[in-house]
Amino acid sequence: MEYLFISNKDDVQPIQEYLEILKDKSNTELVAAYNREAKIGIVGVRQQIRYLLALRYELQKRFGESPVYVIDNCVVGITGIIELINNQIRIKQ
Repeated sequence: MEYLFISNKDDVQPIQEYLEILKDKSNTELVAAYNREAKIGIVGVRQQIRYLLALRYELQKRFGESPVYVIDNCVVGITGIIELINNQIRIKQ
């Protein structure tokens, strides 16, 4: 599931607002938030991509990796459902 995202100045504030919300979530809540998006899939709504980018940042910050990927700074995708094991994330098989 991928989305071609070309950022603009209007994306900064919504992403920052999502980051403020996500930083207060527990690791379990953060994984659940990501998994909700993975179950829905990318639906082509810009606001969802902003949220996924914020999730990506927070997941990388906490776990050193993220199932939300960015290619060439414009293609955003998700790899699937994840689980939290020993305070690390992994793709659920």
